[in-house]
Amino acid sequence: MASEIRLKFLNDNPVGHDQVKDSASRDDRLDFASFINPLAHRILASDQHNTPLTIGIFAQWGMGKSSIMHMLQQRLKDECHTVWFDPWKYHSREEVWKGLALELVHKITRHDSAKKQFQRRLPAIKLSLAKLLWDRLLGKPGATLVHAAQQEPWSPDFLHQFEENIGQLISEVTRAEDSGASKKPRKRLVVLFIDDLDRCLPDAAATVLEALKLVLNQPNMIVVMGIAEQELSRAVYALYSKLLNTDREKLDPEWGKRYIEKLIQIPFPVPQVTSASFLRYVRHCLGESAVDQLLERPEVWAQIIRDASGANFRDVKRLINQFISEWDKGQANTNLNGSSQLEPGRVALMIVLNRRFSRFIDHCRADPGLFVRYQSHFLKLASGEVALDEEESQTLTEAFGEQEDDPFHRSEALAELFATCFYAEPSEQPLVSSFESIEEARSYFEFGLPPEPVSQTTSTSEAETTAEPPPTKPADHVSDRVLKALEQTHQLLGQNQLDEAEAVAAKALKITKSREEPLGSGKLQLLRAEIRLKQRNLRWARQYVAEALAAGIDHQDRDLELAALSLKGQIELAAGHPAEAQEPAAQALSLARAIGDSRAELEALETLATINQQRGELDEAKNYIHQALEIAESNRFRKAELRLRLVEAKTERLRGDLGAAYPIYQEVQKLADSLNIPNAEFDALLQLAELEQERGNRASAESQLQRAAEIATKIDDPLLYAQSQIALGEVMEEMEMIEAAAQCYREAMDATQVATKGLDNPAAQALQGDLKKRLKRIDYLKEQLPE
Repeated sequence: MASEIRLKFLNDNPVGHDQVKDSASRDDRLDFASFINPLAHRILASDQHNTPLTIGIFAQWGMGKSSIMHMLQQRLKDECHTVWFDPWKYHSREEVWKGLALELVHKITRHDSAKKQFQRRLPAIKLSLAKLLWDRLLGKPGATLVHAAQQEPWSPDFLHQFEENIGQLISEVTRAEDSGASKKPRKRLVVLFIDDLDRCLPDAAATVLEALKLVLNQPNMIVVMGIAEQELSRAVYALYSKLLNTDREKLDPEWGKRYIEKLIQIPFPVPQVTSASFLRYVRHCLGESAVDQLLERPEVWAQIIRDASGANFRDVKRLINQFISEWDKGQANTNLNGSSQLEPGRVALMIVLNRRFSRFIDHCRADPGLFVRYQSHFLKLASGEVALDEEESQTLTEAFGEQEDDPFHRSEALAELFATCFYAEPSEQPLVSSFESIEEARSYFEFGLPPEPVSQTTSTSEAETTAEPPPTKPADHVSDRVLKALEQTHQLLGQNQLDEAEAVAAKALKITKSREEPLGSGKLQLLRAEIRLKQRNLRWARQYVAEALAAGIDHQDRDLELAALSLKGQIELAAGHPAEAQEPAAQALSLARAIGDSRAELEALETLATINQQRGELDEAKNYIHQALEIAESNRFRKAELRLRLVEAKTERLRGDLGAAYPIYQEVQKLADSLNIPNAEFDALLQLAELEQERGNRASAESQLQRAAEIATKIDDPLLYAQSQIALGEVMEEMEMIEAAAQCYREAMDATQVATKGLDNPAAQALQGDLKKRLKRIDYLKEQLPE
């Protein structure tokens, strides 16, 4: 039974750790050993006359760099001193230097021969390095060594001494040890493996590259680096052009790539994995996770997953892990709600479609009936029942509501996937059972949402259109089903799952209209207005909040009326119309005080403060802020206090008091982080960056904006990410880093396109217009640069 299968998540390492623990070639599913062994022989043949050397293992993320490096280390470890260093764990330059020094000293002095040699020669080593090594050589716990390094003042003078002594350290540990008349076997080389350099912040990545030039350029030293070239060269260009531009020197955009090429003597691109090897790897992952026990014909699914992952090892595991999590959620929904059991093949197919054909899934999401019709279309193609001509294709394009230049019904890749999954000869069973109705398909478009149980005799759609309301039902009645939908929508809205929240609310709205529940409609429209406000779709937000306000007034629901007035003011503020926001906000304040709703009173005061702030009436704005803060502090409304502090800081900025604004933003950033409110932390970081920029602290501004971009990525908000990239681009422009600025603006443009996908999003569209102007200006500036 499915419930008895013990599914297991897969870790992030593209090649399982079992392949690299003891032998470089054991269970080599990807056939890497045949490429690694010759490279290992060349390294072992090296000596002090043809070292130092730097080897670059080149590939994009998830394509096997770490796996090759681990296997190479296993191949070399018995004949070389091998050291593994992960610089992405460190952030500042000082942390990187400390980490690198400690890792080198710890690894290459751990053998008895090295300890004896250093105890014998310690007086010749300068004080700074002696301090670093002493505890290690005497065999005290590693914690003491770390403490010593942390207390060491990492000054330029210390780094200079470390540079002088690292050569002596390497020379000693690679020297043969006398033992009477004979010599014991020796490890002639130190091989340093540096992984995930392309994950580092630019400052940390540059520090490692500096170390290659300044400290690690020693005989008997070989460095092996895993590099995603495009990401690393961009970071190098961004950081070093800042230094070179102080002399007004203009850099070619390819400068970062050429800089890396000068450091790497031996480029080693990750070998192309054969189709058979990759399929073997996917089958292993399916078996290791036990997913192959759930899916029919796992050998076929291995091919489907290979195509969906783009032959990326890490993406294979992400797909399988996503399947497990969605399967678990489906099982939970079955237990909680009595909903229909999801079928493993259907779950796997929807995950593959979401990954490989996201535009197609987005097209079908609003109407799962489309998916059923596409299924029928592709099955007819697979069976040879129909052959598409131009006239038939045009008819289908209109019927499916597709774009004429790229219709889904003509996609060969989609047709092949549907045929593989759904088509079978009469004597065979298909890989995935076909969807027979819209309701069957609907649950698979709502992963993570608790689907409602479907009646055994009447479909949901039939019930919605045929059920008669009770004759005695009052006009302000809200049915249990709608109350449940309201609660579910509110929960999804709080989790920022806006598309899912809109789908639940829109579905419930049909019920309220068919059953004549106007108050339920008004409450649903209020939530839909809030969703549209978050999506910056203000035209629909205005329409929905007007319907909600009318319902509240008509049915004397003062809570609904108050909430609608408050939201109406926020919508007008978001639209940049403070004058239009004044009246509903003032009405909301009066109503909140009349019914004794402290939270609504606070929100109205906050809106009025922002209105007066935008109108330049700053003293009045401060008055509203202080009133609101008193309510927030007395009621311990921490999130509201956070928002108010942001408004307060902005008011101080507008008053010209930057000194008062800066600590407020710092306080907000810390409070938002502790309360796990990423949007507020993002706003604070953006403002702190702007203040740092005004003070001339551009490096600090850049750091704040990178953190803001990480937050936007984490919460999957493309519009916030675009804002962070625009601000970062402005910093790059001020630093005269033209190509880096252009890259920021291009990433912002990509993000706004994601934000507008399938939505009327005026805010994103406005940003797109601004970005086009910025990119046009950048192109003009690049033309003016000297060759």
